[in-house]
Amino acid sequence: SDEKIGVLSENPDYDSQLEDLYDFSKANAITTDTINEIYNDNKEKIVYLNSTYNTGTVTSANGFFINEGLIITTYKYIEKTLMRAQNIIISDSSGIVYNLEGIVTLNSEDDIAILKVKEKNENYIKIQEINTPEKEDAVITINSKIGVGLTSSKGIIISTDDKLQTSIPITEEIQGSPLFDVNGNLVGMLNSKLINASI
Repeated sequence: SDEKIGVLSENPDYDSQLEDLYDFSKANAITTDTINEIYNDNKEKIVYLNSTYNTGTVTSANGFFINEGLIITTYKYIEKTLMRAQNIIISDSSGIVYNLEGIVTLNSEDDIAILKVKEKNENYIKIQEINTPEKEDAVITINSKIGVGLTSSKGIIISTDDKLQTSIPITEEIQGSPLFDVNGNLVGMLNSKLINASI
């Protein structure tokens, strides 16, 4: 990974057979300025969660502040952590480390976990009512793959049935990342029933 502290790297556009099935024109129209604006607005709100046993990493994920002291991530990440790890190291892309105080709530059906940390972060992503994105609307995610810097990926909504599905490929370490529309509004959180799936 080419993550560096204080620098945003971009994943190359996802090249797949999905482009034969869907219109990617809205995603392709996203400018670097738009991505940089969303990055600058959210870089202090996104965290990297690294679960360790002894000195080795067991699992990792992303999360983001939804309140001064609350972080949202995936249930799947917490479940694996509780089974296999000794502790969770929570840090942001500038190197600030947050101390976990406890688990506020877990929801396995929606794959959501809310964690409380001791330190306050006045920069958090506000959850607000917005129009649900429609099929083939563009979406952007900002996340950390190794806990050093942040990376952006863009794609489209490919289904709005029950839950939003996107064309952004999801790996284990980026689960829990925020998903934004082109105006920088939070529209969801990345999770995956099938890790390494194209959907």
